[in-house]
Amino acid sequence: MAVTVTMLPKLSVLTEINGGAINSSGEVVGYVTIDNSFYFDGTGFSYQGGTTTRLSEPSSYSYGNGQAINDSGEIAGYVYNYNSGSTLTSAVTWQNGQATLLATPTGDNNAVADAINASGQVVGWASSGISATQAVLWQSGAATILATLSGGTAADALGINASGQIVGYSTDSSGNTHGVLWQSGSSVPTSLGTLSGFATNSQAVAINASGQIVGTANNGTTEHSYLWQNGVMTDLGVLPGYTNTVVLGMNDAGQVVGYCTNDTLAQINSAGLSGAVGLSLDKNTYSNAAAAGHAFLWQNGVMTDLSSLAALTGQTVSYATSINNSGEIVVGVQGFGSAGTMTVAPSAALSGTQANFTPGSFIDLPYISFQPSIMTLTYSGGVLTATEGSISLGSVTIGGTGISSLSSGNFYVTTDNAGGTEIGVSASPFSISDTTASSTSSSVGAANAGSLTYLQRQYVASGSDSVNITANIPDIFLSSSSTSTNNALAVTSGTNVLNGANGSNFLVGTTSGSDTFFVDGRGTSPVWNTVVNFHKGDAATLWGVDSSTSLHYEASAGAVGYQGFTIHADTQHNGSYSCSITLAGVSQSQVTETYGTVSGTSYLYITWAS
Repeated sequence: MAVTVTMLPKLSVLTEINGGAINSSGEVVGYVTIDNSFYFDGTGFSYQGGTTTRLSEPSSYSYGNGQAINDSGEIAGYVYNYNSGSTLTSAVTWQNGQATLLATPTGDNNAVADAINASGQVVGWASSGISATQAVLWQSGAATILATLSGGTAADALGINASGQIVGYSTDSSGNTHGVLWQSGSSVPTSLGTLSGFATNSQAVAINASGQIVGTANNGTTEHSYLWQNGVMTDLGVLPGYTNTVVLGMNDAGQVVGYCTNDTLAQINSAGLSGAVGLSLDKNTYSNAAAAGHAFLWQNGVMTDLSSLAALTGQTVSYATSINNSGEIVVGVQGFGSAGTMTVAPSAALSGTQANFTPGSFIDLPYISFQPSIMTLTYSGGVLTATEGSISLGSVTIGGTGISSLSSGNFYVTTDNAGGTEIGVSASPFSISDTTASSTSSSVGAANAGSLTYLQRQYVASGSDSVNITANIPDIFLSSSSTSTNNALAVTSGTNVLNGANGSNFLVGTTSGSDTFFVDGRGTSPVWNTVVNFHKGDAATLWGVDSSTSLHYEASAGAVGYQGFTIHADTQHNGSYSCSITLAGVSQSQVTETYGTVSGTSYLYITWAS
């Protein structure tokens, strides 16, 4: 496992630097102490490209804290003026160096912003004191109080994803604290349940794009962290030698970071790192609780001590507060005084032996910040090797029925429902039925030779026989022969390109993926393609058509059972229609037509009307 650690440069006047959050561009925000007094004498900072910059405070405020940052560089946090004799805070956002105060709900005089999503929605808490009593959503300049559980009197919103789902905690009628999920700012929260053995109090800290939630739970003595997914809570465990686990961040890949410690719950809570009852989750207020611990990275059921990865002589990676989708982690090094970012690069993702690896099963990669479009798979002598660009992802020995006859073409890369990357295998990536010769066969096809990098493999038919071709793997280019007629091409999943090159072709797309259908009218032989399952997200391209081409429209034409909106084009400009497309089951009002030119070739582009 390759690891790079970058220490953040300090401002000239500060004595401590604590990182809180990181976005996909590697921009870090957090809190710094600017002299040797105590916590309140400090301010927020942002770090990018080797430079640390102090966050400005609005007029009448002296200090600030950057708690969260989205991919647009918009920062959320809070500001205050301790020297005024009051520790009351105001929620704030920073954009391009400019601070904007967020509205404090009526009746409250204290507010803190904890998280911000890609749309600029901000969540946090407000109260008339110094502890959270009301969970708040800020959007379009307005503050919305989030509902509590029935009978509850206090709540805090700690995380929000791109879909606007919000997590945090709420008390119930008995005063117990539950991790909760608000589906939107107007919804009633749903309790996430309890973690086995830790039913006293819990909270939810973060939610990712897939709806996975992480949080903490305690039984009054010990604190553990959990991953909640599809209604099930999974205990993340604890590093060897430690008793308590505190989770602080998660990315869209489901990688989780935090720290483990032997300190008591009171010490953990005083650090502000657990977001315990009555406290806001302040990722940038650290104490000896964090200094006494070790940071961890949890992924696919395995917790790794980040100190064991970092080559920092005589220093410890004490806590980890945030991880972005590139795998960059904000960490604290040796307790007080310094913060950095750690990049964990996949160098041995595949390892060991996959026993009983049968066609149709998958290898789930333990690192999921991959780019499938640049992954290369090699299979030789029973060993599958994967690389991503110049990075080796390792090798795995495959064993099982039907494996010996496979080649690298039988393996493909796909994304699972949780956004993770997997390597799948199909004994027959392409199934071919030759209707002229009344024969069947299969093929692994070939590596994609085109410029569309998301396409993994291709199969281009040859010869003059009529064929039916089905792709059993996702993300492929499928084409009939330029000399055959009466073909059928079908795909089953992913994002694909289908080309009916000549004669009459049925092009069957996916029902949920995004496909592109080609009709090439540049040749002298007529071509008529019938497209099945055309829907929103799909596109069709008629090559050789421009604004001067004579077109004829039919509301419902085509083969019986597959009639639909049809366009006939006179691409040869000879008075006959040699290029046609039928969108089965689709009406003209459902599509939009646009002319264009690429590399000197004109085309008519058809998409679903918005």
